[in-house]
Amino acid sequence: MTDESSSVPRSGRTGAVDQTRARSSEPADEEALWRLYEAVEELDARSEGHRVDREVYRRMLGSRRNRSRARPRMLGRGEVAAHQSVVDSANFLDDLDTSTEAARSLLDVMRSRRSCRSFLPDPVPDSHRELILEAGRWSPSAGNAQPWEFLVVTEPAAKEALAEALALAVGTMRVLDDTFPGYANPRYVTTAPLLVLPYADMRCMAAYPYPLPREPRRHMLEQSMAMCIQNMWLMATRLGLGATNWTLGHPVVDSRIREQFGVPEHFVMSTLLVLGYPRHVPMPRPRRALEEMTHLECFDADRVRSDEELVEFFYEYGVRGRGFR
Repeated sequence: MTDESSSVPRSGRTGAVDQTRARSSEPADEEALWRLYEAVEELDARSEGHRVDREVYRRMLGSRRNRSRARPRMLGRGEVAAHQSVVDSANFLDDLDTSTEAARSLLDVMRSRRSCRSFLPDPVPDSHRELILEAGRWSPSAGNAQPWEFLVVTEPAAKEALAEALALAVGTMRVLDDTFPGYANPRYVTTAPLLVLPYADMRCMAAYPYPLPREPRRHMLEQSMAMCIQNMWLMATRLGLGATNWTLGHPVVDSRIREQFGVPEHFVMSTLLVLGYPRHVPMPRPRRALEEMTHLECFDADRVRSDEELVEFFYEYGVRGRGFR
């Protein structure tokens, strides 16, 4: 569950339970439902991550390489040559088209990106898949830890099992909040020819400043993965593919996916990427005007949307709007 939903008092969450009971042929056991809800909220799904985090950081601090970092030394002749070759290859701006036209071409790719949930059965060429993963590989990451591992899924049986796990999450969420209209039928996952499950190695958080509390370092890990997914999505768009992401977060579903694919406990996945040639291209969603969200030199709080304006926006343009789907 998100922090926002967990901050809502129990008395404010009873709407979904009441509506579920009203539609059911049998009365719902409200107390049992809330016990399940609270158990899921209190479950420390990242306890393994805490242990791995501490162990890896202690190992890193005790390593000879870490201790030697405090002692500067001169590079040998071979090391100087190797370092210079890396520097020379990094002068990418010499060959990069930095014209306004090229920049607008990149912006056109960003504007063309859509969330597609209906795909043709045509397979994605291996060359396209490699380019998509290569785009993810070149993503920025906190501490240059490069925490990603890409699990590629194309087998129909594996996609069927994955869709069953996602259906469990959707069913649970609908019971807890059936006012949210944005739950998609996970069956579309089985029709996509290519799935990429981007897993993050939690041991990479040892590369971040350890005095920071664990939560900010977890954010650094998730931000790295978000940039990686964005890179892959944009490359897919440039190749004429449709894509969408499925956000995870339910510990039971996470456990089932881990078991299905043999994923170690210290790897986490917050969202998966669904890719294929679109059966139809969705219409673009409205965007706020740039001048509405741009603040020059200082933040202008008077221009920020009010609570009422935000709610109106959600229902006019967001997933809660009647015309969204």
